[in-house]
Amino acid sequence: MAVYSFPIVTGLTAAALAILFVVLSLYVSAGRGRNKVMLGDGDDDLFRRIRAHANLAENAPIFLILLGLVELSRVHQVTVAIVGPVFVICRISHAIGFSASLAKEPNPFRAIGAIGSILIELILAIELGLTLLPFIARW
Repeated sequence: MAVYSFPIVTGLTAAALAILFVVLSLYVSAGRGRNKVMLGDGDDDLFRRIRAHANLAENAPIFLILLGLVELSRVHQVTVAIVGPVFVICRISHAIGFSASLAKEPNPFRAIGAIGSILIELILAIELGLTLLPFIARW
């Protein structure tokens, strides 16, 4: 039987983030229908919905690239197994923090989501850099 080096954690994380992306897309669409705004943001509620969706779109790609590269390196597998699910939880927390009922003032959901996501991306960037050091040294 052939052994494949498919990045399973990255794949599962990408699927979870895609589901969250669809949920947030529907959340924006519902806000557009409720507020009768087909273009632009219209009001604070719709603006928050759009930003929750856009923030995921801004953060998920670089995270998935970093996660996939670190996972494929097979060097930091424990890190990969931990940060994939934690990033998804952080992004859900951030989206909850952007909800209309919470977003009017600072709240722990948004802070945990934002800070957690940034720290995870930094951890992966450092892990990838450490993995690449031997290759760079030989280059």
